[in-house]
Amino acid sequence: MKVIVLRDDVCGDVSADVADTLLQAKSVAEELKKNVGWEVEELPFGDDMAKNISGLKMLNPILVFNLVESSCSYGRLSTMATEVLSCLKITYTGNSSYAHLISADKALAKKLMIENNIPTPQGFTAHEVSTLEDKFLGATYIIKARSEHASIGIDKDSVFSPISIAQMQDKIKLYEAKMNGDCIVEQFVDGKEYNVAILAGEVLPPAEMCFDDSYSGYKVLTYEAKWSEDSSDYCLSKRSFDIEKDVSDRLSEIALKCWNKLKLKGYARVDFRADSEGNLYVIDINTNPCISPDAGFAAMADKAGISYNQLIKRIAEDAFVS
Repeated sequence: MKVIVLRDDVCGDVSADVADTLLQAKSVAEELKKNVGWEVEELPFGDDMAKNISGLKMLNPILVFNLVESSCSYGRLSTMATEVLSCLKITYTGNSSYAHLISADKALAKKLMIENNIPTPQGFTAHEVSTLEDKFLGATYIIKARSEHASIGIDKDSVFSPISIAQMQDKIKLYEAKMNGDCIVEQFVDGKEYNVAILAGEVLPPAEMCFDDSYSGYKVLTYEAKWSEDSSDYCLSKRSFDIEKDVSDRLSEIALKCWNKLKLKGYARVDFRADSEGNLYVIDINTNPCISPDAGFAAMADKAGISYNQLIKRIAEDAFVS
């Protein structure tokens, strides 16, 4: 059968996270080709929607493995791909536009989690910060891109303790200018960080992101620590599966609740932080996480005894399950 691996349309010099999307697409295509009878082709999804539509119509695939993470250089517009595929009535892997839209907006995702009693740190948009009272001062916060994943924009200065509302507003303006997009300020949970992968409704063994004692500043996964392989922070942050069973069980339970409440499908990753008392908080729900061979998702699948080829095949097969 004809299978299309749909990916971002990128060229020239690109950032490390964008370059990884090309590696991801190539790896997925190679694994799909190992399945007898599957004809696989990569197809870039660019800014020209008419071109995207005509290309898909011409190829007429029985399945699209959707790896589109951005459109027109904006992560929050990745839903353009799922909208096009839905309009053309083409079966595709992963999550629906509904789930992607919620996941892409951290403020919206946080609202949904609060409504469903899913623990998550309190967060404020730029507009909400202007209405805050002084009682919110003195706490530690982290500033994030409101509509981007992959730790984009997070650096050593993202965690801060404001002494005034004006300082919080200035911080937001600075980071919104740097990231060319809206930001959200979230109460920082100063403790352990965990990732939980879910494959077709199956919760895989959770992983902890461990930071060496010599890791400078707050132990948070910055963009450099996540993507810059030649940086010291990258080498000082490692994945571990040595997690106590009760913690693992609670992580799995909350992650599965996120899966059900957001009506997730195919695969997703839920990221957590734990405070000093062991309370768990969801800090991100990623509906299109990286599934490159060296990514955390693949490592969690391997821990569950699922080979990389089996991982890709299961994602593909789940697309046909209603």
